[in-house]
Amino acid sequence: MRSPKRERQLQIAAFLLGGLASLWVFHEIGIRYLRSFTLGLGNTPFISRGYVFFLVSWTVFGTLAALFFSGAIAAASRQQWASNVIEVVVARRGWSSTRTGKASS
Repeated sequence: MRSPKRERQLQIAAFLLGGLASLWVFHEIGIRYLRSFTLGLGNTPFISRGYVFFLVSWTVFGTLAALFFSGAIAAASRQQWASNVIEVVVARRGWSSTRTGKASS
């Protein structure tokens, strides 16, 4: 059986890894599909496809990274509202709950 301190450390580590993975995916998209983030911004009458792709990918993966990092900060600060949000997410996903100590199938 894990201690509450160990559970909190695992939550923080999971959130940090999720945030880093989101940033890494965004970086890889930029390197592979945007030719190292070459956006082609110039005097064009329309927004370039590369810039639109950059904005969409940053909106998705930047938002995910921000959510993961804020979850890590909230878990590290031991705020009650953060614990409640984590419990709701865990319960909806069917992962093990820290309150009951049982794993869901």
